[in-house]
Amino acid sequence: VSMAQRVFREFNAVLSLVEEEKTVGEEVEPLVNLIVEVRKELRKMKLYDLADRIRSELLKHGIILQDKGPETTWIKRTFNSS
Repeated sequence: VSMAQRVFREFNAVLSLVEEEKTVGEEVEPLVNLIVEVRKELRKMKLYDLADRIRSELLKHGIILQDKGPETTWIKRTFNSS
C-alpha cells in the first residue's frame, strides 16, 4: 500500500468521506464457492430469478460473478484509489 493510500485511509477513517469496499477473506472462500455451486444448480434448473438474486446479493458484498456458458467464476472487488 502506497503512502498516499495510507494517508487517505487514515483521513477517511476520521472523516468518513468515502465508504471503502470490503473484500472477502480467505476464511469465507469455501462458503462463496458453495453459494456459487448452488447458483449453478439453480441455473441448470432454469430458476433464473433466484440465481439472479444470489448474484445481486453477492455483489452487494463485493463478490463479482462471471458466467461463461455453464461455468461460473468469481472475483473479489477490492478498494481502488484511482
